[in-house]
Amino acid sequence: MAEPDFWNNQEKAQKLISENNHLKEKRDSFLQLENKFENVSPALELLKEEPDEDLQKEVIDGVQTFQYQINSMTTTNGQAPFLSVCM
Repeated sequence: MAEPDFWNNQEKAQKLISENNHLKEKRDSFLQLENKFENVSPALELLKEEPDEDLQKEVIDGVQTFQYQINSMTTTNGQAPFLSVCM
């Protein structure tokens, strides 16, 4: 996009920008999932060591959110992936 002649072909430039934005959205979705996993994982380990109802609810809610976000992501052919998370 920084190339001096990038905008010479408007259609090609717009397509490239669109693809770039789509990839950024996928990256951002992945980073959000990674963050959610990093938050839930230690809580799950604590729960294994010492049962706690409040922490258990927090872990279950986190895993459900994590699972929903993954299932909401689409593949390049428009089909939603399926994932089952077991605790």
